[in-house]
Amino acid sequence: MTAILKVDTIQDTSGNNIINESSDTITIGASGDTISIPSGVTLAAPGHIIQVSSQVRNTSQQTIATTTYTDLTSLSIAITPKSTSSKILLKCFVHGVIATTEGFGLQYLRGSTSIVKTGNTSAFFAAHQVGATSVLQIVPFHFIDSPSTTSEVTYKVQAATRNGDAVVFNDGYHSNFYLMEIAG
Repeated sequence: MTAILKVDTIQDTSGNNIINESSDTITIGASGDTISIPSGVTLAAPGHIIQVSSQVRNTSQQTIATTTYTDLTSLSIAITPKSTSSKILLKCFVHGVIATTEGFGLQYLRGSTSIVKTGNTSAFFAAHQVGATSVLQIVPFHFIDSPSTTSEVTYKVQAATRNGDAVVFNDGYHSNFYLMEIAG
């Protein structure tokens, strides 16, 4: 047999509202109260940010002149997801100075596995500016990954050039990379 208890308000012995329901909103506690979640209890709030990794800022100039994907110096972050249902939002902004005939592509690695690339060699980022011999290309690169683990995961950003000519990264500018865990 099941029982149903229907109330709008639950109060403590002093008459203070502990739980109050009004207009389909449940209020737990009052301003200044502390709500404790016991150890071992999972609080689920899908779509909310659980943690943000420390932002990595790469200020070291690096030249890449190969069509093989190569680690971008310092753009590597480890994160330990709180839940196997979590998603990891990867966000980076990469600065590269390219010749007007060159371009570059980016990829993310989870561990040593490629999880997404900006495109194939025909879809690399390239720029043309009349009369210029080189152009600063600022590339935002974002992706949502589902690692399905609560073990530490390391993500890296790599770059490759379209023609194998030199691309200079972080030449007077810096690239940024950070991760956010989103509740699944």
